[in-house]
Amino acid sequence: MKPLARSSLVSRAAEIEGWFDEIELGLLVDCVTEAALRNRNPSGRLNIVEVGSHKGRSTVAMGLTLAALSQAGTIYAIDPHEGVRSGRNDRIYKGGQTYHDFLDNIKRFGLEEFVRCVRSKATETRIEVPISLILIDALHLFENVSEDFRHFEKSIVRKGLIAFHDYREEFPGVVEFVNSLIRAENAPYRKIHQAHSLIVLENVS
Repeated sequence: MKPLARSSLVSRAAEIEGWFDEIELGLLVDCVTEAALRNRNPSGRLNIVEVGSHKGRSTVAMGLTLAALSQAGTIYAIDPHEGVRSGRNDRIYKGGQTYHDFLDNIKRFGLEEFVRCVRSKATETRIEVPISLILIDALHLFENVSEDFRHFEKSIVRKGLIAFHDYREEFPGVVEFVNSLIRAENAPYRKIHQAHSLIVLENVS
């Protein structure tokens, strides 16, 4: 993707309230582009799973990328939208529900054909498709990150991409879990990208 087009996608997504900064959004755009190039799904569709959507900042970045690439695909945006979120050092906050804001933003950017909103916890979903890219960005406690990833692990294709947001010391659960994946003996995952607190692994198994 040309730098100017990439920058435009990032700027548009950054209009939505959220915690991804523009550098991280840029890497997310690159991940969708890379996943599309790697896609070996016989149907040609690219399946993306997002665990934790909030008001849709990252969802829109990925959806706009699919549209710009003219790539058929579905983003399964999974979030109960109950307003519960993680803060630094494992603090949990309760805010307002975000479901209607999320839907409004998807409609605002014309992404209804690319985004399927799944209003549920990740571990309560059944999405039985080959996953080329998954973003884990819901509750950041170690147990939650682990459960969310393990729930979809078997569906991630070989050479599939796994992104974790808030990989930084203020979120020890994310750091601990990601490190357990990439530092294990004969680890099936390896780090391939990082921009600020967004880290991306590749499934090499």
